[in-house]
Amino acid sequence: MGKTKPEKYPRVKDDKNKSHEIVTPFSENNLQADLNAFKKLMNHIKEFDQKEQTVIMIQVENEIGMLPTARDYHPLANEAFKKEVPKELFEPGYYSEEEIIYLPSEYLNPYHPDTISTTYANGDSKQKDGEIRTMAFPIAAAGIYMIPGIGQVAITATGGLIVAGVAVSAGSWIYNKVSAYFSEKAAKEAAAKIPKSLKKSGSSTTVDLSKFKDKFGKTPLSKTSGTFKNGKWVITKDSAGHIGYDGTKKAWKIGNPKRVGSLNKNGKVIDE
Repeated sequence: MGKTKPEKYPRVKDDKNKSHEIVTPFSENNLQADLNAFKKLMNHIKEFDQKEQTVIMIQVENEIGMLPTARDYHPLANEAFKKEVPKELFEPGYYSEEEIIYLPSEYLNPYHPDTISTTYANGDSKQKDGEIRTMAFPIAAAGIYMIPGIGQVAITATGGLIVAGVAVSAGSWIYNKVSAYFSEKAAKEAAAKIPKSLKKSGSSTTVDLSKFKDKFGKTPLSKTSGTFKNGKWVITKDSAGHIGYDGTKKAWKIGNPKRVGSLNKNGKVIDE
């Protein structure tokens, strides 16, 4: 629809005002067209599959799917982005007890199928317009936690953060601190799985990259990609470009051979 009638069904724009093939979700026309298509799909499934009931669940897309920028820069999107956050979101008691689910600690594992992931602003100098960047780490499973320097916090089933009864917005220092706390916890757990013999002397969280070599005898210290081995342990390039809990970029993946953790360029374990 948006490809043939962009005037009626406007598409997203990047930060250089270039349109892309994705329709902007801030357009009422786009919303109604999507709703209409979704209703027809559901009705079709109901009629076609009513007897066998092969389809048991439909997942509505829950990712932004926005490339190449972190958000839509269409005028409608910019207008919404500049608006104040609804005050009711910060009211004490906005989230009820029913919205907080208590789950076991293993749900903090980012590879657990039920781990809750979210987004936060990493605070680097290149961030603009208060963008919230997607990070590959678990904020935490829903529940109540004690965070050093902050106190008791609640994580809701929807990934919301509540401190002292107030919902905390993504990008705030409290939100970032809580995010970093859980990400650091995951990194330390990953580091503990790596043998001491592969780490730098006196460090429990930094891998000695000089102990890994490729088929030419080169180490990760002198290259930016490749496959490096030490026994059954393998280091390969991490090309996702995500940021670890300490603000440094992920450069390498280490595994045995299944991935155990992510390393920065100096070998420090910064995430699972």
